[in-house]
Amino acid sequence: MTNDPKTTLEKNPLVTVLGGIAIGAIGAALLPKTKREDKHLGGIGRNMRGRARDAAAAAKDVGKEHLDNLGLNRDAATSQLRDLAAKLGKAATAAGSAAAEAARKK
Repeated sequence: MTNDPKTTLEKNPLVTVLGGIAIGAIGAALLPKTKREDKHLGGIGRNMRGRARDAAAAAKDVGKEHLDNLGLNRDAATSQLRDLAAKLGKAATAAGSAAAEAARKK
């Protein structure tokens, strides 16, 4: 089976676009800013950063809400850890009792 780049791009156009944006962002971050660029494009950059920050916050909030709906949150994890610790304690107590009983019989 060969990995034809054209087929891969056609099957995953969104991944291709996102990859291109990521590469462009990395390239832009590596290039130094000029005074002229800052003068003419500074507002656009601040606007884009603000929008990106808002989009990231919205994605975080929606993701957290979905995880909460699935019961995957800090409270659920804490409850499960407490339950596990209680079960481990009971198992250790039972094992200790069994060991003591076996030692008394000898």
